[in-house]
Amino acid sequence: MRDIAIVTDSTSDLPDEFIKANDIQIIPLQVNCSNKTYKDKIEITYEEIYVNLDKEIPTTSLPFAEDIIDVFERLKANNIKNVVGLFLSSNLSGTYNLISQIAKDYLEYMNIKLIDTKTISMGIGHAVIQAANAVKLDKSFDEVVDIAVNTVKNTRTFFMLDTLTYLIKGGRIGKVSGVVGNILNIKPIIGVDEIDTGQYYTIKKVRGRNIALKTLNEIVQKLIDKKKECVVAIADAIAKDDRDKVYDMIKSNNNNIKDFIKTSVTPVIAVHTGPGLVGISIYCKEGLDDLRAY
Repeated sequence: MRDIAIVTDSTSDLPDEFIKANDIQIIPLQVNCSNKTYKDKIEITYEEIYVNLDKEIPTTSLPFAEDIIDVFERLKANNIKNVVGLFLSSNLSGTYNLISQIAKDYLEYMNIKLIDTKTISMGIGHAVIQAANAVKLDKSFDEVVDIAVNTVKNTRTFFMLDTLTYLIKGGRIGKVSGVVGNILNIKPIIGVDEIDTGQYYTIKKVRGRNIALKTLNEIVQKLIDKKKECVVAIADAIAKDDRDKVYDMIKSNNNNIKDFIKTSVTPVIAVHTGPGLVGISIYCKEGLDDLRAY
């Protein structure tokens, strides 16, 4: 096996078992509460955040520079010569830019390719998984990078929110839209523009949670129609029952799905979405349509 390390940030929402089995290096973002700053997913869980939501809505921030340096120092000490990094959209966070600046100090020791995925959650996770699989197959550094980049291009990520409240408080959506949506029980289906801006956009707005869950399934069906061997990841934030409902709907209508991944969102994502999120990320090697057309 070649000396290629895969690095990502905590918002990739990868299952813990995969991270350990493939020695994926994780750089945690931060969750800021009034009493303390916590390392995402390491020192705090989304359950702990939601228990105290009536008292406090935390904020989030970039990784500590020390945590980024620690990862590169560890790789240097282990004589790793090649690093592929996949990170949260630079239009959603400054994480990619910060890591890029620090990585410059290590270019004399290793080849480093950092990728702004223009996405979030398992949109990043799919690319990490495919890159790690390529390393196991003894692919070259350039081949691993190409596989990671192509995976990002062939992945679509979208999610349903139970309420717009937390996106409003995080300054990511207009307040008028939020007030109307909450009054009318509107559930937004939000996509991530992986093709262009790397920002959130609204795919649909539907009334009622059950209809929103069915809409997630309908979008999946349209995306993977006549495709082969797609991988579907489903994530939740305190919504495992609904996550499983969507999983059952998707599975009952498809025989062309190679694998399913069930996971939960990281606390940093949970702060901005609130409880009740159900999200889907689909990777298909053949490519997928632009969700902005839906």
